[in-house]
Amino acid sequence: MNYYEQEIISALTAGNVNVVCAEGGADEVFTRVMERYSVHGSKIDWSRVEGSVEEQEWNLDLHSQSFERFFRYAVSRFGLSGEVVYVGDDLTDFALSGSIEAFEGLLGAIFEVPHHHYFLGDDLDWCMCFSMEGSMSFGFSQGY
Repeated sequence: MNYYEQEIISALTAGNVNVVCAEGGADEVFTRVMERYSVHGSKIDWSRVEGSVEEQEWNLDLHSQSFERFFRYAVSRFGLSGEVVYVGDDLTDFALSGSIEAFEGLLGAIFEVPHHHYFLGDDLDWCMCFSMEGSMSFGFSQGY
């Protein structure tokens, strides 16, 4: 387990949050994401995800605050509920699974890790992405 994974696990433990490691890890989740979403290289091509919502925060000091606001907006706007899978694209290898409410309590710790963050509906029917460059995206997979 690397430093960033330990930091997230520490936040889970400190907050007594019910989130568990999902089977297969990040690589397996990303393989499934590439099958469900239009991609360009190794990233989702949000311009090809019909009805996607995108925002940008250019001020690095406001990334975490803006990401948390966008997360809550998407949850409310699209009525998201149930189990969520979280993966990062570089500095963590695990996939975490838990409720949206559980992840809301971890957003600050998660967004401290400097990589792209993906939150996905349990069956990958929706995806929320936050990039190191400040982009925030949400969309439903093809066929939804």
